[in-house]
Amino acid sequence: MRSLRRVLIGLAGLASTSAFARGGPGGAIGAMLEALLMLTIVGGLVTGGLSVRWLARPPWRFLGLSVLLTLVLAFVVPILGPLLGVPVLVFLAVFASVSYLARPDDVPTDGADLQAAARWTWRDGAQWLAASYLFWVVVSLFSFELLVFLAVPPLLAIFPQFLARFWPFIWPPLVLALVVAGVVTGVAGRWLGLSRRWAPMLFNVCVLVAFFVSADAYRGWLMARDLATHQPRHFDSRSFLSSVWGYSEYGRGTHATFEENGKFYYWSYAECRFVAAP
Repeated sequence: MRSLRRVLIGLAGLASTSAFARGGPGGAIGAMLEALLMLTIVGGLVTGGLSVRWLARPPWRFLGLSVLLTLVLAFVVPILGPLLGVPVLVFLAVFASVSYLARPDDVPTDGADLQAAARWTWRDGAQWLAASYLFWVVVSLFSFELLVFLAVPPLLAIFPQFLARFWPFIWPPLVLALVVAGVVTGVAGRWLGLSRRWAPMLFNVCVLVAFFVSADAYRGWLMARDLATHQPRHFDSRSFLSSVWGYSEYGRGTHATFEENGKFYYWSYAECRFVAAP
């Protein structure tokens, strides 16, 4: 899986460079935390890949003890939570995932091994989890301030309102993307001989592409339905991907705008309609 490791590291480097160049409106502390998290992600990708050469097997016991120690320190000294706990836990998660995925599988040698390899095991589940996590960690770097929850999933439990506002818009294209990705991956695995190791990556790539395509189509449909009740002038619109990509640079920039009878209207993804500016 050296090729996969190189692709992940290359994408992470490209994304982190782009994120550093964009900067953001989060102030000095926000910029420092963002830079720290991005460095830990890229560091986890690089050292996880190199650990395949350094170590005979992943240091699971050391990683587990490190996670427990980090959690205890962050709990005892709360200020260490965001400054130390989160970056360390993200680094360990990325390192463990890369270290696990980058190691070659044991090649079956007889009929019993082949039969066992054909069955779904907990290792397959772990592989899907590790590959999916790494994929979305790299994706998060392209718009870190908006997509940071992809790299640090517990943030959704701490701040559930962050995603809840946009859920009415997100769930239709997300469900469609999951269905499309499942069908494509199933067909590729059954009839095209796709390796199990590559199946998680194909599935997540399909989810990403299908989600952005369907989200943009859904956005266009919602806008057209709402515009039918208006007489817009000077209409201007950005694609859904552009809104996500430019979030860090422009903050909550306008996604689509128009003027009507001297009033200015802007598109709200939270309300799925055009809202009059105050």
